[in-house]
Amino acid sequence: MRDSEMIADGTVDEIKGPMWIKVGHNFASDPRKPANETQVGGTHYKNMGVEPWDVIDTWPIEQRVGAYRAGILKYVMRMGAKDDMAQEIRKAGHYCQKLAEVLESMK
Repeated sequence: MRDSEMIADGTVDEIKGPMWIKVGHNFASDPRKPANETQVGGTHYKNMGVEPWDVIDTWPIEQRVGAYRAGILKYVMRMGAKDDMAQEIRKAGHYCQKLAEVLESMK
């Protein structure tokens, strides 16, 4: 089976690898792309000239780590209160991906 491919609406047409990626389901982000290149749940941030993460990425490293940790906490704690529970967890996962990228950049 070939690698999963993104379709324009953000769904996956095939699966290979982690089983949490299911055909036809949106997931946090394409793991082959940096977190800044994707968005979960719309395009409102991507349509901005300057995205919130662009601003956060100008902060000192300790503040960036705290901001991305807070984003993870927010989406996990509000799971199902605003969006679909799975959607909230995908958003938290997107923040986890971004936090991992920031932590890796510190090495």
